[in-house]
Amino acid sequence: MLLAIAAAEGGVRLLAPREEPIEPARIDLRTYFTDEEIRRGAQFARPQMALDLTRATIELGALASVVRRPPRWLSRPFKRPVVGGAAAGAGLAVALSLPAIPLRAIARRRARRWRTVGGPRWRETNLAMRSRAPSSFVIAVA
Repeated sequence: MLLAIAAAEGGVRLLAPREEPIEPARIDLRTYFTDEEIRRGAQFARPQMALDLTRATIELGALASVVRRPPRWLSRPFKRPVVGGAAAGAGLAVALSLPAIPLRAIARRRARRWRTVGGPRWRETNLAMRSRAPSSFVIAVA
């Protein structure tokens, strides 16, 4: 155990930046966005964060219920432990994400709706990005 802690600490010291991080530049949002765009962004972000926190809480509750009372199939010994462990991990990953699917659908629908209601600047940017998408796809595939 001490060896693992020492290795982790050594990794932290080795990979930590040597200098202090630079201070981010102070900018005024109104330089880049209108007041309406800032208001729309805030109206979108706060409920999305609430949906994400609720989803995380549901997933954590599902994990806690599995830990408190594990299913019988997780407790039995497997003939091939590696394959059994992989199957159990995959099954748990799918099963624990199922309860939060309705909230993910709501968040995705909200994001799609907010993306398509943008102002003129949004439309220009979106059209520019869409016109570049096919060529970048061809380059990526080649």
